[in-house]
Amino acid sequence: MEKWMIWLLIMLVSFVGSCGNMLWKIASNNIGQVSWKELLNVQWNLKTLDDFVVTMDSDNTHDPKYVLDMLTAAEHADVVVGSRYVDGGAQLNVPLHRVILSRTVNLLIEKLFGLRLKDATSGFRCFRASFLKRLRNVFRDAIIESSGFTASLELLLKAVASGGVVDEVPIFLDYGKKGGVSKMRLFSTVVGYLSLVFRYRVLNGLKRYG
Repeated sequence: MEKWMIWLLIMLVSFVGSCGNMLWKIASNNIGQVSWKELLNVQWNLKTLDDFVVTMDSDNTHDPKYVLDMLTAAEHADVVVGSRYVDGGAQLNVPLHRVILSRTVNLLIEKLFGLRLKDATSGFRCFRASFLKRLRNVFRDAIIESSGFTASLELLLKAVASGGVVDEVPIFLDYGKKGGVSKMRLFSTVVGYLSLVFRYRVLNGLKRYG
């Protein structure tokens, strides 16, 4: 079985409290912590272009067992999305307002941009390091201009606009396993998604880069 060297980067909205204190105590060479602002400004200083970057929620809703499937799919893709909406994927115990928001945004993305993705709002993704470096070279400091949940969709739109190959693998998401309170604020998230869609559809037209 192939071995992988894993470096874990944990992002918290705030490091104040028991969770933040625990992370500082267990920090090692393979575990790092960043704030949201620091994550947006991170330089993609990865060791080799053969590396992969996997993003996932750490609230028990994203099962790490799917990472191997994503790495396998990344052999022929630049970005791999863990999808609830492709064949074999599913979700359980998700609040109705989150289901409606996710489905609506995905429908808008498909209709307005012609993206053949079932789950563009999923934050469970695998990126090729070489492709992230390419995006960084193209967009520079503007690689991510949004904040909150919208930033994930923005990065995906820019990946597609830059000619990236995007694939999806099925995942099962059980929201009932979620630990803690959701950080999502419905109104601000809806406004953020609509603003992003407007900028890329009306202002940028999802023009191709690279």
